[in-house]
Amino acid sequence: MKTPLFVLYFTALSLLTCAPGLFDMTNHIEPWVLGLPFSMFWQFLMAFMFCVGFFAWYRLDDKSGELDLDIEPDPSHEFNR
Repeated sequence: MKTPLFVLYFTALSLLTCAPGLFDMTNHIEPWVLGLPFSMFWQFLMAFMFCVGFFAWYRLDDKSGELDLDIEPDPSHEFNR
């Protein structure tokens, strides 16, 4: 159930970030937020929300044991000699 929720989350963020109709709604200089024009603040906010989503997805997969990371060094690599 987690994966469809994250797919929906990232799809919604993608649409809020760059869909033509939705981006036009946020493409304004005024109001200034934290010293940035609103459109720039919006893009930074969406990038931050993507980072939060990926971090949450990673932590939930790690906690549930579904994280599949097997990292083994390549024995033929020069640093492993």
